[in-house]
Amino acid sequence: ATRLRGPFETALSLLDRTIHDAHSFDPAQSARRFRIAMTDTGEFYSMPRILAALDRVAPRASLTSVRIDPEETESALRSGQVDLALGYLPGLEDARCRGEQLIQDRLVCLMREDHPAATGPWTEDSFAGLSFVDVSRAATGYQMAREILEQRGIRIGARARLEHFTVVPEVVRQSDFVAIFPHSIYARLAPRGGFVMRALPFDLPPYDIKLWVHDSFATDPALAWLRGLIVQTLTAQEDTP
Repeated sequence: ATRLRGPFETALSLLDRTIHDAHSFDPAQSARRFRIAMTDTGEFYSMPRILAALDRVAPRASLTSVRIDPEETESALRSGQVDLALGYLPGLEDARCRGEQLIQDRLVCLMREDHPAATGPWTEDSFAGLSFVDVSRAATGYQMAREILEQRGIRIGARARLEHFTVVPEVVRQSDFVAIFPHSIYARLAPRGGFVMRALPFDLPPYDIKLWVHDSFATDPALAWLRGLIVQTLTAQEDTP
């Protein structure tokens, strides 16, 4: 009985919150804390704009990003452990979840701007001969790249392994290391200078970054409002300096 108390109280809290929001959700007055599953690249790409928009229209609401293994995301959405999930999550396509596309991304090779490979010959062999930072092996986009590399028999020299993508730019900037990296993040780094990217010397399909909700919560007024806010914010044309 004691072991069941925690999950039972969580379920009651979730039910109470859903019923309350269904009858009284008002963004300007709500103090609800939303939880979104995303990676560190998701945070880097989306959180500045999401939080700025949230602060403007729902100043009392709050938002927490949560790290969840991609294979556990559907369960976390279904149980209410997280409200939404943001990212490339192909495992949710056949689940009882709804996804709204935010951007189409692709992977590129990131290197410092004066790296010898920035202007040198660019073939599968020259690419494989570079020193790589291997990052976030759980990331679904990177898993796709790794599978295609293996299919093509391309073995890259990963001399450093890091857990987080957002550490990579400084490693690349200060060394001869290169990295397979999301173009969406490179596009945000490029105006700061110090980096260049090259298209991968082999075919790799683009992938869709989506905002996901479980069917069980798709009609929750608070989540419907938040989903609309996020989609509108992240698909709007950004101002350029």
